Amino acid sequence: MFEIIYNPYSICDSDRFDDIFIRWQNDDNSVKIIDEINYYRALQILNFPYYKNGIIIALSRVMNLKIGDIIVDENGNEYEIKCFEMLRFVSDIPDWYMKISFAVVTYNSEKIGEYFAKKIIC
Repeated sequence: MFEIIYNPYSICDSDRFDDIFIRWQNDDNSVKIIDEINYYRALQILNFPYYKNGIIIALSRVMNLKIGDIIVDENGNEYEIKCFEMLRFVSDIPDWYMKISFAVVTYNSEKIGEYFAKKIIC
């Protein structure tokens, strides 16, 4: 169904996203300042075959991303936000869901980074 490309907060295959989110929240390195800009570490990066030339990046909602925005990683690679994935739950919506965006971005197989910032276009 999908392939995990990057999963720094998972300890084992049976980890739930609740566990991954708690580890991310407690990580002192989840935000990095580069050239006076906050870069946010991705919780996960997924390849989902439904999106041709696209991947899903789980990022902090603090970034305030919208469709059409450009994000940049710490390597200088740029990615356009194409849409957002919505998740469905059979029980109560978990707290982390309101704090994380699942952004679908263009991806051209360059070496993707771990940290992302919203590109400010003047």
